[in-house]
Amino acid sequence: MCAAAPSAVYYFSRDDTRRVFSEFETTASLPPGTVQGQERLDSISRWDSFAVVEFMSMADEKLGVQLEPAQIAACRQVSDLALLCGFKP
Repeated sequence: MCAAAPSAVYYFSRDDTRRVFSEFETTASLPPGTVQGQERLDSISRWDSFAVVEFMSMADEKLGVQLEPAQIAACRQVSDLALLCGFKP
């Protein structure tokens, strides 16, 4: 689990979590519907510094969540990003 995840756990629908996964797919240039959450970020070739900045921008604009690069760097899996955004995978 992401060490930088919020202390409060929010329970949103699977649709909310799927939305984060879908946005991640777009950010990392992955085919739609391929991310399930358990994928390791370091195994995704298109997950680079540009994608991190793009994900931060998306989280702010579409989810209303401001993220810091250090928070994202602490995440290991795509599901950690969902937790960081306040969604329980």
